[in-house]
Amino acid sequence: MGKWQQIGVVLIIFGVVTLGGSAFIYNHQMSQDGDLVWRDGNLYELHANPSVLALMTLGMIIGGICTLLGILSYFTPEEKRAQKIRPGSYYNTLQQSILQIDQRSEQLPVNFCPGCGRAVQPGATFCEGCGRRLT
Repeated sequence: MGKWQQIGVVLIIFGVVTLGGSAFIYNHQMSQDGDLVWRDGNLYELHANPSVLALMTLGMIIGGICTLLGILSYFTPEEKRAQKIRPGSYYNTLQQSILQIDQRSEQLPVNFCPGCGRAVQPGATFCEGCGRRLT
């Protein structure tokens, strides 16, 4: 399991728990709204706490977003560790061009010494200036 899939699982679990818990508490608050309670010889009407309702609504929103992000990150493909050169790509074409240039330069006669840059006769084996082997 890749890094993004692990993050996705954690986000899904966190999102589902947050969403479910917030929805349960929200439902409990709303179910008691308007109920009558007999306490100490008096009849009281229960009201839902607006602060709790707002907090649970926020919890449900955050839980839903985390769940969606978790699903998206779980199904995100893993990054390719090593980029391979595809046939026909720019780098593959460039690499082939360099190989062709190298092959052509090996076939051409040496007119200049690669060591000192002095002109040499075609067919010479050594440079007259620095003594470097030319073949």
